[in-house]
Amino acid sequence: MQGKLEEKFIARLFPSSIFIIAKSTIATFSQGSDEHLCETWNRFKSLIRRFPNHSFDDVAQLHIFYSGLRPQTKMMLKASAGVTIMSNSPEEAIVIIDSIAASDY
Repeated sequence: MQGKLEEKFIARLFPSSIFIIAKSTIATFSQGSDEHLCETWNRFKSLIRRFPNHSFDDVAQLHIFYSGLRPQTKMMLKASAGVTIMSNSPEEAIVIIDSIAASDY
């Protein structure tokens, strides 16, 4: 019962046209030219929260985020984490990114 109610609620707030635009916006996410990691990470998390029915799992979300980063930011994350972010579990990667983004503020 709760699942159907939730589906109806989401469908009413987020019709298919908005879903398609949101999914495309998330899939093509990229870091701005003058944007710091903390700003980029906060903008990405906000985008994910704004469209809860995006259907990207945690691994896909991390891949989209990481792929959208500038090369310098990827190098900074790798240097800070000691390994590439994508070699961690999604939970570990999020903790690392949160930590590095907080110190990048």
